[in-house]
Amino acid sequence: MFRKLLMVLPFLVALCGTSMAQLRVPNVSPYAAVKQSIGMSTIEVNYFRPSARGRKVFGEGGIVPFGEAWRAGANSATKIILSDDFNVRNEVLAKGEYALLAIPLSDRWELQFYPYDSQNWLSYVPKSPVLSVLADVNETVGFKETFSISLENVMLNTANLVLHWGNLQATLPMEVEIDTRVMSQIERVMKGPSNNDYFQAALFMHERGIDLKKALEYIQKVTSNKTALFFQVHREALILSDLGRVEEAIVAAQRSMKLSDEAGNQDFVRLNQRLIKKLEN
Repeated sequence: MFRKLLMVLPFLVALCGTSMAQLRVPNVSPYAAVKQSIGMSTIEVNYFRPSARGRKVFGEGGIVPFGEAWRAGANSATKIILSDDFNVRNEVLAKGEYALLAIPLSDRWELQFYPYDSQNWLSYVPKSPVLSVLADVNETVGFKETFSISLENVMLNTANLVLHWGNLQATLPMEVEIDTRVMSQIERVMKGPSNNDYFQAALFMHERGIDLKKALEYIQKVTSNKTALFFQVHREALILSDLGRVEEAIVAAQRSMKLSDEAGNQDFVRLNQRLIKKLEN
């Protein structure tokens, strides 16, 4: 009997070890990932989200003292991945992977970017960052229980990197170059363009305020066809309006409104009504 027990005992120990290795518990600072398209580029942030859990967040006696380096998250180094070069406070942050550290103060934060080579955030503290910039800070009315990093106010070529925890929110504008890249594509595509190419070119040039006369030329290659769609004609009206050609803009808006109504799109009916009212005043 004793010999049988000795034979079974290693199996039981191994089984217990396997069971223990499979134990999973919730992470008090869970992992999060944010990926945002900006222009034709992307910014991705991988980090862990600590919560206040009744504690003071920033300053003396807080989780994060003012004036000291912080990992901008929890557990391991926060990683930011840029698909292209970005302009940050008139400095170029090149395409690549970076560890982000922050030095918070009550009225500003210093954000530091290091080439990412380790999950250990403390390994970056004695090093010199490739870029160190100041982020604007404001106090928020609502209390943010769980730390968050997000990309807000996303426009054609800009977005704000926002770090928010407790009652403090740090904001860093980031910008990526798009005009040269898109215009070179437009020039290449316009050698044999489709109606959609003309529309997309006109849309981009109008939104960016680039050569509105050329943008009008492109959009009218689309709207001169009977198959033109309501949103395409509406764009023609907007470009004409910005060129100061009011009467032509009203005619285009009226045409777009009629097409919108026929298509059952009341949103564009209202957009055209507002545009006509603005042009007539």
